[in-house]
Amino acid sequence: MIAIHVAAFIHYPFTDSLGIIKEILNGNADFTIDSLPLYVDSSTFSLELINPPPPKLIKYIGVARQLDSLIYHQQVVGVYTESGDKTNPSSLMIREGKTYNIRIEVDFKNLPPQPGNTAIFKGKKNESK
Repeated sequence: MIAIHVAAFIHYPFTDSLGIIKEILNGNADFTIDSLPLYVDSSTFSLELINPPPPKLIKYIGVARQLDSLIYHQQVVGVYTESGDKTNPSSLMIREGKTYNIRIEVDFKNLPPQPGNTAIFKGKKNESK
């Protein structure tokens, strides 16, 4: 069951490779329920950010590929970064009632570092608010 999902997290960096799953299960993330289209050159998505409600600082927005039916078999294939540097994800302050347009590049031949391998990420550790 291959699928592509977008998720936004209020905590980052993740403590280990299962950090993304822990954040989702703990209600600290929002994500698309339905898969984005597969085998296309671009796609648009909408993500309602409710956990917790705005205002809030989103510290990590990523696109993940579900590799099979197991929830923890995922691979990050794109991250939101204003600089274009996939090792330095950007934060985004979310205000209530506003719409934000962001771009996340997915290049399956040049994947971003996988969460849990924080030694590769250039971003400084963000403290939870």
